[in-house]
Amino acid sequence: IEIDRETGFSAHLSHAGGSSPRRPELEHRRNLYAAILAQACNFGTSRMAELTGIPADAIDWTTEWYLREETLRPANTSIVNAHHRHPLAGAWGGGTLSSSDGLRGVADLRIASGGGASRPREEPGEHRWSRNWSRTPAYGSRLESRRGRSPRG
Repeated sequence: IEIDRETGFSAHLSHAGGSSPRRPELEHRRNLYAAILAQACNFGTSRMAELTGIPADAIDWTTEWYLREETLRPANTSIVNAHHRHPLAGAWGGGTLSSSDGLRGVADLRIASGGGASRPREEPGEHRWSRNWSRTPAYGSRLESRRGRSPRG
């Protein structure tokens, strides 16, 4: 709610048919925030309904009619832009640099590909590579086999 006050992201979450909310403003926002959290936290609507007391069909309806790619993209952009305007953001760069980071985990790739169970061993392993740009959240992640090559090449 505080982030919405600062960024106005929910103004981008319009009804797919262009109509106004049928519920009072407070109830509409409550349902909208519950739908967003259900998706963001991977709860799903049934679990969110249990946690909040909001009927699952209200959360489902709100998700279907308000949370679409064409509304979520500008809503997310408004949050990223608010981060960029924050005074502390300048301390981390001007938004022109990117970074890549790798996390090494030992795994037997035969297990990951369904090729049968065996003991984990040091090689081959897997690496998860993340890409970040200083003005947006992470924009890429890739899992790859570590068979003697670097993804930087």
